[in-house]
Amino acid sequence: MVVLGLLLLVGAGVFAAAVITSNTGAVGADLWGLHISNLSLGAFYIAGLVTGFAALLGLVVLFAGMRRTRRLRHERKALTRENARLTQHVGAMPQPEPGPQPEAAGWPAGPVAPASPPPPSYDRSAIEADRNRAADEDYAPARSDTAAPMDVPPSYPQQ
Repeated sequence: MVVLGLLLLVGAGVFAAAVITSNTGAVGADLWGLHISNLSLGAFYIAGLVTGFAALLGLVVLFAGMRRTRRLRHERKALTRENARLTQHVGAMPQPEPGPQPEAAGWPAGPVAPASPPPPSYDRSAIEADRNRAADEDYAPARSDTAAPMDVPPSYPQQ
């Protein structure tokens, strides 16, 4: 089948090339009331090929959409049957006793570790002062060491 399809494609290509190159006469055509003149028969043939290709592409998209819709419909029906089967299976199971279940409420079941304290070099007042100074338009923090790695915080002048 693949070989036959390739032979048909090659034959159609040779035929199209022969039609385009051997027909050099000029013709005229009317398209929705617009007269087009001095068209070669090869250009006319190419216009027919483009129109046929557009029609073929439209059919391919149409059939692909129909195939996808059919597949989705079958999947939806299968899922509906599976949901009904699982619902019956769950309905036949014994129900657990109601009671407090902290995991279900989003709370952890065990003890929670306390938050770690901030590092010794953490100075909240310096951060607040820098934030207030950053509101000034002329303020730009000065770095004393421009060769320091990027993950090292800049050193600010002390007040």
